[in-house]
Amino acid sequence: MDGILRRYLKEHKLDSDLPQTGMGEQNLPYHANYAETSGVLAIRPDLVHMERAENENRVYVWEYKMSDISKSGVGGTRVTEANKAEGVALIEEAVEFVVTVVQKGLREKHPAKT
Repeated sequence: MDGILRRYLKEHKLDSDLPQTGMGEQNLPYHANYAETSGVLAIRPDLVHMERAENENRVYVWEYKMSDISKSGVGGTRVTEANKAEGVALIEEAVEFVVTVVQKGLREKHPAKT
């Protein structure tokens, strides 16, 4: 998870959920973590049950089903601190990034058409 999301999480000191190296990154069970929960609070707060939020953070070498490693279905820290304002900021930054990439792509000459 390089780029804008990692930078955002690091700038806001939310990157404790993220691995410091790429080793095993595909096997890290991040679901319903701070960033995801904040994002959903921003766009569909009716889907979030903060009274059920729990902080669970484990790193595994092997791949497991979420139900085998998390009683709540959460994989991440600071879930109980998730909030709409951070979700809005995360979504706005992601949209800004996508717009920037699309604009850059539109300005570039397509390699197949040269």
